[in-house]
Amino acid sequence: MEKIKKDAIQQKGKKINLIFPEHLQPFYSNFANFHLTLTELKIDFTFKTDSENAVVGSQIVMSPQHAKIFVNVLSGLLVKYEKDLGKIPSDK
Repeated sequence: MEKIKKDAIQQKGKKINLIFPEHLQPFYSNFANFHLTLTELKIDFTFKTDSENAVVGSQIVMSPQHAKIFVNVLSGLLVKYEKDLGKIPSDK
């Protein structure tokens, strides 16, 4: 039986138990590919090894509604990061 690490977060005043299976491995991504349909957003998180190749390490699929929540949370975190630690450089 695999060991499981547990943690908890609060969401809208309710406790949510996070379960991390033992085999879960972090994956560094420096490139992502996005696919959007009427019912889902699929993100392939990849590690770009050179100008022609990228290894897919994780694929996340979510509804457009959850994708919008994800974008809002991520945007808020980046705003806080820049407020606390300074502007994040961008290639754009």
